[in-house]
Amino acid sequence: MKNMAAKPDNQDVHISVGVQPTDDLNLDKEIRMVKAAILYADKVKLYSLKVPSILAISRFNDFPLNLRLEFFEKIIPYLSSGDSAQKLSNSLNDYKKIQHKKQLDIHELQLKNEFEKKLEQNWKDIAEQTKKFVEESQIDQINSAIKAGVLELHEFKNSDDDSAALNLMIGSAAATSALKAKGKGSKTDQDKAWIGEFVENISNSVSDDSTYPLLDNVTGNLMTAGLGSKIAKGPGFGIDRGKQTELARYLLERLPLFEKASVAEILGIRKELDKPLARFRGAIINFSEDIKSTPWDKDFPPEADKIYLRDVKPALLDMEEAIQSNKFLTTLIKKLAEKPATLPTGSLFSIAISQFSSLPKELAASLGIGLASASLIYEAYDEWARKNQAIEQNKLYFYYGAGKLLSK
Repeated sequence: MKNMAAKPDNQDVHISVGVQPTDDLNLDKEIRMVKAAILYADKVKLYSLKVPSILAISRFNDFPLNLRLEFFEKIIPYLSSGDSAQKLSNSLNDYKKIQHKKQLDIHELQLKNEFEKKLEQNWKDIAEQTKKFVEESQIDQINSAIKAGVLELHEFKNSDDDSAALNLMIGSAAATSALKAKGKGSKTDQDKAWIGEFVENISNSVSDDSTYPLLDNVTGNLMTAGLGSKIAKGPGFGIDRGKQTELARYLLERLPLFEKASVAEILGIRKELDKPLARFRGAIINFSEDIKSTPWDKDFPPEADKIYLRDVKPALLDMEEAIQSNKFLTTLIKKLAEKPATLPTGSLFSIAISQFSSLPKELAASLGIGLASASLIYEAYDEWARKNQAIEQNKLYFYYGAGKLLSK
């Protein structure tokens, strides 16, 4: 899937997510990190070898006849059964001799039809397996973030065409064969090129002042170990920004039901809590200044835990208590008890309370509420609004609100 996302605006918070390629194609880690990133940032770019690999596999099902033949031809050396390999090779050779022949005799026509029928059936079996695999990978979660315009996927060179999909499948067969024969897999030239491109781009993200790096532990350790000298000589903001995004991710992943939330739900929460997000980012910057470890150091989680227990959890409890004690009806009833007012018989008082926002006194009176009662309503509402505004201005209100929305 192509995504022509523009360069991030200077006012936007842009996060570069890097996930180290592993032997499996499970996208759980990518999805979890992307959810945290899109909840905290304005724009996100994902560097992952798994995602383009799965997208390439999804193209495999729609291969034209010539690529299907090429696939079976190239996979012959990696078939475990020598007898099966020989039969497939013979069938392919016989078919290719008559494939483009204009005049076929009865025997050739029968051979051609039988081969194409078997090819179609075998391809259908493969297509069903690959389709199931693609669906189980949850690539739709990544696609939904891309379609929403908040996520850009880095496209590796030669990754978005049928030949890339073909090479990937053949390479997988070769690696599996090598694993069975030698006890270890092998990498194709395409694999090596993509890995080199991955390392280069992640390294650049650490020293790029237009983005914030968010890396998994393996990728972070790679930056620290293999590229440590480059980072040490580079600008310190790369490490500082990495602390901020890693701390944000650490806290956001602790939210209730965060792991089970879909990307669509995360996008909804991000939209609803857009205003208090700026204060939350400010809090993250302040908290991260207390962390001495690099974002990928083994001591980072204990330091983040300390911040959560010392600063975040008490603030959440304070907000919860403040919100519970600032219920509008409770405030209003208290006001009425302190300053009792006589209400007309048949008053629509309950209706006004249920629909009240900022009714003018004349409207309140027309509903059957005495002017004295109406003034008390305004007094209670003003008090509630002031307290509510103070709660929402708390730097961690975004975090508190996200937790409440996820718990719904």
